[in-house]
Amino acid sequence: MVKGDERFAGEAYLYLDLYHGKCRGVAYAFNDSSGLKKSEFRYIGTYSNWVRLLKGEIDPIQGVLMGKFRLEGPPMVKVMRYTRAAKELVRTAAMVPTEW
Repeated sequence: MVKGDERFAGEAYLYLDLYHGKCRGVAYAFNDSSGLKKSEFRYIGTYSNWVRLLKGEIDPIQGVLMGKFRLEGPPMVKVMRYTRAAKELVRTAAMVPTEW
């Protein structure tokens, strides 16, 4: 979830259907997530911090530990099993040409 801040008004939601290294689907919504499937993991941060994450200035795991992002869902023990996948997901997302 992208929370609004001084650079972005409103909220944005992105749902990724990831399964065994494959992306089976994507959905997004603005300001209302009621039409999206519920996900096990929810990674929440401000727009400015998402920009910093995708520019490589914030590590996805360190971002949670530093309070830049909030992770909702399963216990942290389960989350820690997927740290490498989280980093790869961010690295891949950062390859998409983007205008901020």
